[in-house]
Amino acid sequence: MHAAIRVATLAVAAAPVAFAHDGGHVHGFVAGLAHPWLGIDHLLAMAATGAIAMRQSGGARLATPTMFLIGILLGSFAAVPIAGGEAAVALSVVALGVLLASAATAPAGIVMGLALVAGAVHGNVHIAELPPAVGASAWTAGFICASAALHALGALVAVALVRAGAQRGLRWSGGGLAAAGLVLTATRI
Repeated sequence: MHAAIRVATLAVAAAPVAFAHDGGHVHGFVAGLAHPWLGIDHLLAMAATGAIAMRQSGGARLATPTMFLIGILLGSFAAVPIAGGEAAVALSVVALGVLLASAATAPAGIVMGLALVAGAVHGNVHIAELPPAVGASAWTAGFICASAALHALGALVAVALVRAGAQRGLRWSGGGLAAAGLVLTATRI
């Protein structure tokens, strides 16, 4: 399982290079695909969602990240931007971090509801920031694909830590995510 951690680390490190913006002229699908890898708030929230999903049982393991992706889609097509959206994105990192740090597994409905709301906030905030020339539908499709990849990456890391007997490390990671989210929130209020 150590190989999975190395592959996941390499993927995170290589992604910004592979999907880097070309001086701001990348539009549509590729820009949406790059965005979650380049924004720390997105990267943390989406990887946390994948890790949290692995703490669930049965169908909730797949439903949790799916709800996040549905939230992105719903938030992307909302006609009105969320007031204080950037702070809400940072607060989603705090909430997901706290959930991951918790020793108890939250009920599936709460976890999926949080994933849906977090996804909607992420989708809404970033679709509202797009320049008019960017294809919103293509951008959203790229954003959703990259988000799914980050969910899978978070799930892989969580499984690797649990198999290595490092459940405490997974909880500490959640605490670190919550702290990072608080710092991000403070910079956006």
